Amino acid sequence: MNITAATASHVFTISNSGLAALILSGNPRVAVSGPNAAEFAVTVQPNSPVAPSVGTTTFTVVFDPAAVGLRSATLSIANDDPDENPYDFAIQGSGVAGIESDVTPRTDGDGQVISGDVIQMRRFVAGLDIISAAPNEFQRADAAPRPSLGDGAITSGDVVQGRRYVTGLDPPTDAGGPTVPAPVPPPVSDVLNDVYAYFFGREITIGRLGSTDGLTVSVPIEMEFSGDEAAASFTLEYDAARLTNPRVVLGDLSGDDTVLTVNTNETGRIAVLIDSATALVTAKGAARIVVITFDSVSDADGFGTVSFSDAIAAKSVSDGFGNALPVRWISRK
Repeated sequence: MNITAATASHVFTISNSGLAALILSGNPRVAVSGPNAAEFAVTVQPNSPVAPSVGTTTFTVVFDPAAVGLRSATLSIANDDPDENPYDFAIQGSGVAGIESDVTPRTDGDGQVISGDVIQMRRFVAGLDIISAAPNEFQRADAAPRPSLGDGAITSGDVVQGRRYVTGLDPPTDAGGPTVPAPVPPPVSDVLNDVYAYFFGREITIGRLGSTDGLTVSVPIEMEFSGDEAAASFTLEYDAARLTNPRVVLGDLSGDDTVLTVNTNETGRIAVLIDSATALVTAKGAARIVVITFDSVSDADGFGTVSFSDAIAAKSVSDGFGNALPVRWISRK
């Protein structure tokens, strides 16, 4: 049961198969004890006496876990049955911390996924906010891919999955999956992406840097689309001694609800996230996803190296289900 969401209840039935009425003599008639007794409440007590032969009565226990993990208690029913007095039995439930994509208000969430959670997810991906070590904020933020409840990385796919929870495309899901980052070493990840991208033809490229007035420099980020891409994220590294004051705008994308999130707080790096509820483009082919404009340092010799990295926002491309898509990243030296 989710420790930040609604409680769970269970109705128990007491049956009397004897020839005499069964007297429940306790006060209360059902008592709770054990290590986590405070988390199990008898909200409806049984009636007494219970009629003989076919008589029944019920009682209700509500489980409201206070912590993550297995929670247990013992129910005790005092009665006038000579060989089963008191009648004791153990009950248990599991507490889980929050639901997937529930990251606001920080840091516990509130048991629901709404638009504010998607906004917060964008801030995590773009490095505008840092995920807390507790209580399991990373686990709740790392929501994609949904079948595995995350993959140990915070990427554009997690934002897409959060949007799906908000719109009801996927039902609320108890938090699970990795609790800490589990990155693939970059050289291995890049090689795998290049191999897959060779077959799928998907790549993101830093286009040719250009200046028409000698004062500003435009850097187009271009993508060869397969048509199923709904989000992308990356960090762009640039030479701050030659380029300053970056401004980022969306490129030639067709999604009306495409959202751009940018982090320019760190000199020499820009984190970019683009996400949409639908495909970023409607057909295969090349398109600019963003255009970045810099001011050029007047006495600089050239523009320097501009390259992709995972330093702030991880390099990622996602489909409309939050699944990671293979892509080849091509920097400009």
